[in-house]
Amino acid sequence: MSYIITQKPSFMSDFMNLAKHQQHDVVKALDDLIQDAKDHRRKSIKKLDSYENVWRYRIGDFRLIYSVAGKVVQLLAVGARKDVYVRFGIDGDIPDAALIEEVERALDPTRTLSHEYVYVAPPAPTPISSNLPMILTEQQLRQWLIPDVFHAALSACQTEDDLMTAQVPPEHMERILNCLWPKAADQVAQEPNLILNDPEDLLRYAEGDLLGFLLKLDAEQEKTVDWALRGPTLIKGGPGSGKSTVALYRAAQLLSRTPSDTEKNSPTVLFTTYTMALARTSQHLLQRLSNGTLPTTLTVTHVDGLAMRIASQTFGNMPIADKREIQHAFTTAFNGFVPAAKNVLERTFIDTALANLNVEYVLEEFEWVIEGQRCIVYEDYRQADRSGRGYALNEVLRRAVWELYERFRANLKNIGKHTFSQVRLAAFEAVKTGRWAQRFDYVLIDEAQDLSPCAIALCVELCVSPEGLFLTADSNQSLYNKGFRWKKVHEDLRVTGRTRLLNRNYRSTAEIALAARELVADDQVADSEALNQDFVHHGALPRIATFNTDDEQIKWLIDQIYLSARELRLPLGAAAILIPHNSLAEKITEIATRLKFPVRYMASREIDVRCPEVKVITMHAAKGLEFPIVAIPFLAEGQLPNHFQSSDEALMSEHLNAARRLLFVACTRAMRQLLITYPTVNPSRFIQLLSAERWQR
Repeated sequence: MSYIITQKPSFMSDFMNLAKHQQHDVVKALDDLIQDAKDHRRKSIKKLDSYENVWRYRIGDFRLIYSVAGKVVQLLAVGARKDVYVRFGIDGDIPDAALIEEVERALDPTRTLSHEYVYVAPPAPTPISSNLPMILTEQQLRQWLIPDVFHAALSACQTEDDLMTAQVPPEHMERILNCLWPKAADQVAQEPNLILNDPEDLLRYAEGDLLGFLLKLDAEQEKTVDWALRGPTLIKGGPGSGKSTVALYRAAQLLSRTPSDTEKNSPTVLFTTYTMALARTSQHLLQRLSNGTLPTTLTVTHVDGLAMRIASQTFGNMPIADKREIQHAFTTAFNGFVPAAKNVLERTFIDTALANLNVEYVLEEFEWVIEGQRCIVYEDYRQADRSGRGYALNEVLRRAVWELYERFRANLKNIGKHTFSQVRLAAFEAVKTGRWAQRFDYVLIDEAQDLSPCAIALCVELCVSPEGLFLTADSNQSLYNKGFRWKKVHEDLRVTGRTRLLNRNYRSTAEIALAARELVADDQVADSEALNQDFVHHGALPRIATFNTDDEQIKWLIDQIYLSARELRLPLGAAAILIPHNSLAEKITEIATRLKFPVRYMASREIDVRCPEVKVITMHAAKGLEFPIVAIPFLAEGQLPNHFQSSDEALMSEHLNAARRLLFVACTRAMRQLLITYPTVNPSRFIQLLSAERWQR
């Protein structure tokens, strides 16, 4: 019987702590395990006492600890016998029964947490910084593959506090922390499995000749990667279900295909999503999937960047209007606007109705309905689908909104500026009419729920055939989508019978996911199927606290981030502070800087997950990303939800639902710890939705 070998990320830290001859001994042991990981005839192989499915391989005074699930071996730890056994709770006469039970549960890929699972938190780390367990020499740092540029700063570190605040990228800092303080068995068991195709790859990685290892998908995800290759295909699921990961692996698989008899060249693939930050992250992961070099047949970009390239190369430069220019163009259009009306009564009705519409709402109507659904003339808009918009517009009001839109568009044209939705529309026309000739054999659209109908239609047109289309979506995470049906986006986008659901959450703990779900539990348009998830991780309840001043809120969050990072043995760069508006960034950075805590504000186009500081970014920009620790400060009325005045009940309800979904998305970025603060005076109404059962107050 031949076994597939996988490894936990922590195992690599153990491996890199070994001497060279010990590393070679481990590789030889893995050759044995591939043949038979449960061979009782070998004295070196033995099942650990008290465990059902955890084994050890003896290598002199060292022990290689692994588990077996079907034909898959999971490498968990390797190290000196005594040290490794202590980590697995079997040191001494009385085994740690609770730890053993937790490890067994986490290692079983068929088991999931029940919603009633009670997490028992480990002892909190002492607030007093202790000395490092070893001196960080240049020789040791090189063995751990830490770049020379960081050696001086790290060699000067003597305590935990010194190390936590060192300016070192998170991926290097996490390796150092794992090597200094090997993780306990229950933490290791909850880590993802990485594929080890060849035991010799461990030596290549330790020498710095291999970038990293690929994630092993679960059975359902594996089926989805190559399922329904003749699309269009839709994969949906809740936060953390691995939709984007499946899309990335699908892209890699398509790129690895050899040309068929009817194809002259390798297939061309477009992988696209809705933000630049997500596109950059996807490109980095696809690079790893492609052994460090992206194929020339692959294009990775965000939709607006692609649309701008197509439109500008077809029609010439199309400068984008900034927020101030858009606001001015609308105000100028609205002031003095005299809509066509049959009589005074109808004119009064139109004026009253338009006055009741918020500026933001009307601009969204322009972007998501008129330009989003490619309305060229009024008749197109009259027949457009406005489901999900909250405020009904009869034919008289639609005519008035169209007239207002034409004035707005003319104002922008006068200053030579455009909106992104106009650029998307121009790009669509260029592709549809054949003026833009490039096409792709396969088009993969990630996070499709946040793309306008026009943006998705553009991607469809760029595909040689609808059979090459693949989309991922979760309507519960939609920040912008104002309601549309797939089949109405484009005539070729018919996903009935080609839709799969992923319902296991691999990102967040059950406690975080269930707490966040309270925010959208009564949303009438929520996708209950995607919300009904199973969980593979657990942790502490998310924490929520109220304070009188801004300084108190940030001070508490800083303390909690620091303690959480120490408890989880993570670098501070693994944390993010999420805010609803850019206006809060300056306040947070000013307070944190005064408290000598390293934070950095990043605009959506500047997000760098490798920076060593705690990231301060907007909730919108965080969409599609994940962070082990997430903090959300200033949850107050006027911030989230923001100020919105309307006497129309349906319009107000839709505004509040959109704000709740934004907070839901922000909360579900958290993997292991979620922290929220709000002011004692004027707290957000959403605080009332958070129960004492799911939140530690």
